[in-house]
Amino acid sequence: MALTGPQLQQLLDALQQRPRLGMTSCKATFDGSRELYKVEAFINEVQIFKRTEVISDADTLQGFSLLLKKDAAV
Repeated sequence: MALTGPQLQQLLDALQQRPRLGMTSCKATFDGSRELYKVEAFINEVQIFKRTEVISDADTLQGFSLLLKKDAAV
């Protein structure tokens, strides 16, 4: 599928206007489990979300506590 110049510009404009989400929109949660695969899965989910939504390290740290549940939130 080929795009014309104006179509490409319209697509780029739409992508740039997409509102950025914060960590409050991240669906990953961590309950304090010590099972390695759960810890790794949580870290991977957060990293992917952070990269996809272009969230800074500072903003990630600020909202990180929102992702912690049960024992991890204590």
